[in-house]
Amino acid sequence: MSPRIFCCTICGWVVLADWDPNSSETWANQFRALCTGPGGLLLTGVGLYNDPNNGVFSAPLDRNMRWSDAGYHESADIEFGVLTQPDFGGRHGFIFHDACWSLLEEASHPAPVSLQRLLEVCKSLPFTLDCRTLSWGHDFGGAAIVDNINYFPWEDRYDLRKFSKPDPVFSKNPYEVPGVDRILAEDPDQPPTLTATTPSPQKPIRDCFASLPQELCTAIAMCLPTADVLRTRLASRAFWPVFY
Repeated sequence: MSPRIFCCTICGWVVLADWDPNSSETWANQFRALCTGPGGLLLTGVGLYNDPNNGVFSAPLDRNMRWSDAGYHESADIEFGVLTQPDFGGRHGFIFHDACWSLLEEASHPAPVSLQRLLEVCKSLPFTLDCRTLSWGHDFGGAAIVDNINYFPWEDRYDLRKFSKPDPVFSKNPYEVPGVDRILAEDPDQPPTLTATTPSPQKPIRDCFASLPQELCTAIAMCLPTADVLRTRLASRAFWPVFY
């Protein structure tokens, strides 16, 4: 029987120990699940998916428990089906790397993640072509392939890449990025001094943002993707103070 491999709902990378036969536990095969069942909607604790040939997902019922906790016993787990699997004991849901779920909680802070709303969103999304995760309409930063040629308008165009070994980017723990703690601990640099210029009839200012107050430029930057904000800083001096 071929191994049952599914991917994280958020990042699109496999919930698996990165094909390393000598490793049974990595960040990539530690997961949480958002499940519905006889007891209603619940978020599980952190489980370990270490037997893809069996294909059974199980995790602690208590969301505050981890498979590695002292005193943990598998009898405290519940089993459930995920994605295209049938339900198990009436339980079925969606899986997330524990690291990705932690990032989601950070993004939602100080408000908790709305489990009901997230479940509704997940149920509204189609599967990728290989049915290993949900399709959000993007390529997960390169983890998926977009077929813009061989498809019908009603078909999903996203398919996850086939990797036979750990990937140098996607196999890295997104919650533990080297250097981030050091950068956050550093004192921010002072923005460059903006010299006020007086427009002259002979040489009008061509930067339409130069006449806006800094508060408006900051508000505009908050609505843009990071890449576009960086481009505006190159195009207009009015956006130089952003990120300082």
